[in-house]
Amino acid sequence: MSKKITFSLDDDVINELDGSLKIDDVVINQAIQQYVQAGKLNVDQTSEMAMKMQMLTQDKQKIEQEKKELEIEYACIKQQKNKLESRINDLSELYPSANVILGKKPVADYSRMRLFKNRRLKKK
Repeated sequence: MSKKITFSLDDDVINELDGSLKIDDVVINQAIQQYVQAGKLNVDQTSEMAMKMQMLTQDKQKIEQEKKELEIEYACIKQQKNKLESRINDLSELYPSANVILGKKPVADYSRMRLFKNRRLKKK
C-alpha cells in the first residue's frame, strides 16, 4: 500500500533561500522519511490508546456483568434469609422451650399474663 503525501512550503521559507542553494532530492527524501516516521509513531500511539480503550471497555463490561450476577445472587440470598427466619419463627412457636437454642427471646403469652395479673390483684 502506498500513501500519497503532499507537502507545501511557506512563501517566507522560499524567499529566505539563496538563489545558489538548491533543494536536493536527498533533502526532500529525508524530510519525507522523517514525516512518515513521525506519522507511524502517531499511528502506533493511537493504536496503543485504541487497544487500551478496548481493554478498558471489555473490563467495564465484565465488571457490569459481575455486578448484575452479584445483584441476582444477593436477591436469592435475601429470599433464603427470609425463608429461614420464617422457619425459625415457626419452630419457636411450636417449641417455646427451644427459643434459646434458636436465638430468639422468649415470647410471653400476653393472654395468660392478663389472667395472672387479674388473679394477683384479686387476692390483695
